[in-house]
Amino acid sequence: MQAISAARIFDGDHFLYDSALLIMDGKIIDVVSRKDLPPNIAEVNHQDALLAPAYIDLQVNGGGGALFNNSPTKESFEKVGVGHASKGTTRHLATLVSDVPQVTHHLLEAILNYHQNLDSPVIGIHQEGPFFNPLKRGAHKANYIRKPEQADTQWLQTLAKIPNILTLAPEMVGNDFIRQWSDAGINISLGHSHATADEANSAQQSGAKLCTHLYNAMSGLQARDSGLIGASLENNQLACSIIVDGHHVDKTATELAFKSKPKGKLFFVSDAMATIGASQKSFQLYGETLTEKNNKLINDNGNLAGAAIGLSDAVKYAEKHFTWPLEEILRMASLYPAQQLNLAHKFGKLTSGHIADIVVLNKTFTPISTYRAGKVIYTE
Repeated sequence: MQAISAARIFDGDHFLYDSALLIMDGKIIDVVSRKDLPPNIAEVNHQDALLAPAYIDLQVNGGGGALFNNSPTKESFEKVGVGHASKGTTRHLATLVSDVPQVTHHLLEAILNYHQNLDSPVIGIHQEGPFFNPLKRGAHKANYIRKPEQADTQWLQTLAKIPNILTLAPEMVGNDFIRQWSDAGINISLGHSHATADEANSAQQSGAKLCTHLYNAMSGLQARDSGLIGASLENNQLACSIIVDGHHVDKTATELAFKSKPKGKLFFVSDAMATIGASQKSFQLYGETLTEKNNKLINDNGNLAGAAIGLSDAVKYAEKHFTWPLEEILRMASLYPAQQLNLAHKFGKLTSGHIADIVVLNKTFTPISTYRAGKVIYTE
């Protein structure tokens, strides 16, 4: 047994003071006052820092110099995990962008075979595309965008074996596929879409649960058609991810989303690429060079192509620019993502029975240490 303590702990519900987490076999077994610690227990005291549930990122394309689509190997998977540990993230969905079926299936199998236990940063897969509207494909290669076929159901059933998200454009897929795949255990997310509000709401009624990176790569809110943005803001059944970096969504739109969505229905994602936690600030995707400049990723045409943040950057940005409660900001990076995958019994809280995934934050909300299952995986 070990104890990890600090002046302040956010357990996912409340702030606790001068307390300690008791940890055994990678899980939290109790939370106690420091004065009640068992004698002779090994204690790591982070003093005036804040302990919070480590972050869970449901859209990670890469990190640590590696990109999932480019290198589906155990070594690359571990590089990504190390890169995001410096951003307070201990668990993520490996995100696969649109590609030819052979590459997609190979990537899927590689991730399924990756060792998944308490020490694995990869908790599942986010398949982003290829069933998009070409008008809203973003950085996804046009040649890979297509409509679904019945044969796609077979490999998507493999995806359903683990925690998952499938981002698609409802107007390109149709409600029959959405209903069929949702019933099979796929978490359908609406995105890269030019859907009308009616099409988006109909997709939700057919089983879609999520909206991918709200505001980006989707039909906008207009006076006579509120589009996917309007539907996502108004429909309380849709949980929305959002990239909070000051580049993808401006402050007014971000504030509108926070005020519009019920608690638990808006959460942070990074949409991070290979540069997170890496010294090299450019990489290749589809043979095109993407470069990090001024804290954003751009392609050869100067357009946004993924993001250059981790979740700690989103937390810091939100804390600095908005008057949101700190506990809500922290939940948007931890508990709420876990809830979307029905994993809140494992992650997103620092209470008895939860896995000891912890981020240690200084007064500027910068991670100074990160623990996965009670083990230090990052320290500044």
